[in-house]
This record gives sequence, C-alpha cells and structure tokens, in this order.
Amino acid sequence: MKKIILLLLFPLFSFGQQCEPDTLLTSQYADTIIYCITNTSCHDTCDGSIFIEVRGDNQPYSFEWNNSNVSTPGDNSRDSLCASSHIVTITDMNGNLVDQSQISTVEPSPNFSVFEILNNPTCFNYLDGSIDLNISGATPPYTFDWDDGVSVLDRDDLDSGIYILTTTDANDCIRTDTFELTNPSEVTSTTITDTLSCIGLCDGQAIVTPADGIAPYSFEWNNDNTQINDTANNLCYGVNSVVITDANGCIATNLVFIENPDTLKLSNKTIDNACYQCSAFRNFSFIKLIH
Repeated sequence: MKKIILLLLFPLFSFGQQCEPDTLLTSQYADTIIYCITNTSCHDTCDGSIFIEVRGDNQPYSFEWNNSNVSTPGDNSRDSLCASSHIVTITDMNGNLVDQSQISTVEPSPNFSVFEILNNPTCFNYLDGSIDLNISGATPPYTFDWDDGVSVLDRDDLDSGIYILTTTDANDCIRTDTFELTNPSEVTSTTITDTLSCIGLCDGQAIVTPADGIAPYSFEWNNDNTQINDTANNLCYGVNSVVITDANGCIATNLVFIENPDTLKLSNKTIDNACYQCSAFRNFSFIKLIH
C-alpha cells in the first residue's frame, strides 16, 4: 500500500509538531499508525523532523527509510531534515508489510522575494545614489537592518560602495542581500597654454581638453563669462580657471597658468677711454637678457 501524506502549515498553527493518524490503514498487522511532522521553520533551514508511532500487537516494528534496504526495529524518527520527501516502509516483527508511505516535509511559507532598483550616483563622489526595494514572501511583517545601522527599507543620498541588508520576518527567518553602487568616471582634463607676447598685455591663450565624462561638454572661464569654448583668449598673466560640465551635469575645474615672456633689462656701464683707441666708446649701454 502506498499513499502520500502532506501536512501543510496553515496560519492558525505554530511551528510545533503536527500529528495525524493514517486513516487509510488497512493492514491487519497494526492497529494504528500516527505520523508526526515538524515542518522546517524557514525556507532554507534544515530543522524539520518526522516521528512515527505504530500501535499494535506485532511489536517491534521495523522502519526502512528512503529505500535504503536497511530495516531497523524502532528506527521510527528522523530530524534535521531539509524540505524534501521521505519514503518509509514499516514491517512487523515477522517481516509483514504494515505500511509504505511517502512523507513530505514542507516549508511553512515561501522564500523571501526581493525586487531591486539601484540608482548609481550621477557624478563621481556625488551623494545622490539610491536603493529602492520591494520585499515579499516569507511571513510579514519584516524588520530591516542595514550594515551602517539604518533600519528603513529604501535608501537615498548614497555614495558609491557596498551596502548589506539583513531582512527578518515574523518567524525570525533571515535573508541577507548585498547591493553595490558604482561611481561614474570622474571628469578630467588636460590643458595647453602659451605665454604673453609682452609684459602687461592680456593676450595669452589656453586650450582645455576634457575626458572621461559624457560629451558634449560646456566650458566657463573665470576671466570672461562670454568665453564658453574649450579655447580661451585674451588671458592675463597668472592663474586662470575653467569649469567643465559634461552632459550629465558633472563638474570638474582645471587651472591654467599664463607666463610672462623673458624680461629685457638695460644695464649702464662706464669704461675708461684709455682702454680704447676710439673715444666714442667712452660711455655706452648694453642690453642684458634676464630670464
């Protein structure tokens, strides 16, 4: 005789052991068989158990589990069971078949289900990332514990990095999820500059070349708000800055230094004409180049 006994855990029961008699028993070698099943407490735990009580005169009764071909008197229980089916064959002291049943230990509730939407920071090192979650399954209500101490489900104003969430349901079943937010590339740039043609003039030029951001780029030079290209003209001596903005609104600033040209300086020297044949060289000036 073969039958299937499925004991499902309904909300009105606790996680305690559920026992039912085998009402289909027709064997003459036993009076009653009671199957007691303890379901697994959580989806991924292995703490289920099976206990079988056989009442009758043909003691001791022997039990063979999962077609192992090993029948042992009094071996009527199994514990530390994962959610799965187990076949048990029961015989009496004379080897007569008493019952053969397929018993299933089943979870009391489905596993957690997590739907996630991750929004990375819009720019390098910005604090505008977010994690939006929808959690179902297991046994509500849930509690949430992030690795940084926050206890709400959804997260905002996040930097890049790894965030770990532990969710616990009403039955103390636990699920741990890891989420990672990544930075976009940082906007960078290189510059080329020249020197002034003369000291005091403002005719320097600089060219900035952006990289790693999202084109197109916009530019704003500090010397003149009308200069909005990658090339700035009419720059004066000293430090000039340019703000670069990419298509995502990410900003980078670069500095350029405009140099003065080499300086010319006049030095007066007087030389005794006795040293020369020509008195025309008595007094003269020469130019010294100062770098």
